[in-house]
Amino acid sequence: MISQDFQDALTSEFTDGPENLIWKKRKVLKFLRESFDMDVAFISRFTQQERVFEEVDSRPGLPSTINRMDKSPLEQGYCSRIARNQCPQLMTDAGADPCVADLEETKAFPIGGHISVPIVMSSGDTYGMLCAFSRTPRPDLKARDLAVFTLFAELLGRDIETLALQHDVDDHLLQEMVNEAGFFLHLQPICALLDQRIIGYELLTRFPAHVGLTEDVFARARLLDQKVTLEERIAEHTTDVLDRLPKGLFLNMNFSVSSLSDLDFARLFPPHHRRRLVLELTEHERVTDYDSIGNRMAELRAMGFRIAIDDVGAGFSSFRHVLKLRPDVIKLDRSLISEIHKSRPLISLLTGFQNYARFHSSTIIAEGIEHASEIAALSGLGIFAGQGYLLGKPRPYREVLG
Repeated sequence: MISQDFQDALTSEFTDGPENLIWKKRKVLKFLRESFDMDVAFISRFTQQERVFEEVDSRPGLPSTINRMDKSPLEQGYCSRIARNQCPQLMTDAGADPCVADLEETKAFPIGGHISVPIVMSSGDTYGMLCAFSRTPRPDLKARDLAVFTLFAELLGRDIETLALQHDVDDHLLQEMVNEAGFFLHLQPICALLDQRIIGYELLTRFPAHVGLTEDVFARARLLDQKVTLEERIAEHTTDVLDRLPKGLFLNMNFSVSSLSDLDFARLFPPHHRRRLVLELTEHERVTDYDSIGNRMAELRAMGFRIAIDDVGAGFSSFRHVLKLRPDVIKLDRSLISEIHKSRPLISLLTGFQNYARFHSSTIIAEGIEHASEIAALSGLGIFAGQGYLLGKPRPYREVLG
């Protein structure tokens, strides 16, 4: 009988939309690693000279041997040899196989059972490899196991190619924009609701008209797996903003789950800036492992950062984020704010949020405030802070801070 996890991985995970691509890869890797009792599973992408480890799923508790977005010379690994049919796709004990005995990977750490299949585009070009291995020999691995990996590689290849065709991605334009920092930083004020004094700002990114709208640019970056690179580049350019920011004010910055997990925040932000930064977890990417992201948030808090959940109320997952991750700041979506003064159910819901925030020592910021009546209703509930066009529109940061 086919397990429900197997059916889910074959069907529900393969839906359209660039925002789902990374999530799909991670779900497939986790399923394959756990189902076949492997220690590491990964998806690699080939460039002309390198293989890039796009996604990696490792057995919890084991020392990390491969990390997401690591790179290595293409000719020095298992992947290129298997892709060229120079080595078998299934090896029950790779460490004893003469085909890979000369490779540094074989010598550096033990590799026993190994399955690796190419992800091939309709043109015949090899995108990369879907691979999993264990640290001990696996004589139980059979051809039927290889067939499962092959099926998933075909589905991933179809998905990657379909998305690229659907969105007609201009990789060169995006890469040029990232390399040249072709974006603009704006600030929108966050205000205390009682007296409407500015207590902080949210950093927002804008792009030239020929590049596209902000939402479209980030969607394109997600599709090309450039989102972390783009968010890192934006973070690198906030030093001037933080240096100009008046004492006593904080700065909110948006980051995806992948960026929060992968970026070197100690390098990006010196200690004297961290206490003023609130890192907002955005809704653009699913959280698949709350334990892992929770541990990462604990690390970031220990470094001095505060954590916020953005757009709470815009979807069910944002409520789950609040319950699982217990953020320092809860940012309520506009959908919970609009005409709150006329809605007793909304007042009741926000009262619950306020009680939750008090119990967990969190701060609530109401987003999208457009009417004075909304400020009055929110203040009456004890909600301290808010932002929106009524309180201040986004403007270039040099114009705001001088």
